[in-house]
Amino acid sequence: MLQSQSIKSHEPHEVHKWLSAGEAVLVDVREPSEHAAEAIPGAILQPLSTFDPANLPDSQGKILILHCKKGMRSTQALARCTEAGITEISHLEGGIAGWRVAGFPTEAA
Repeated sequence: MLQSQSIKSHEPHEVHKWLSAGEAVLVDVREPSEHAAEAIPGAILQPLSTFDPANLPDSQGKILILHCKKGMRSTQALARCTEAGITEISHLEGGIAGWRVAGFPTEAA
């Protein structure tokens, strides 16, 4: 598992800025029912239960960011990515809960 100091994370305001500018790809590692109930606009669903780093979307030079509800599952997905040799990836600090607290929009998927 990743050590906490090696985890790359970004605060919601940074991620919102990058998404708004088309500079990031956001991957939701929550389960389909959670994503359907509430999602960050534009997030691509890849549930942790079936998560395979080989199936990540091609970020085409954009910042690749994972998110979940609060940050636990995205940290687990980051560990899988690191084990697979993917290091240019990070996660949304606080997950969708932190996103919501920061005042950014969500939607029903």
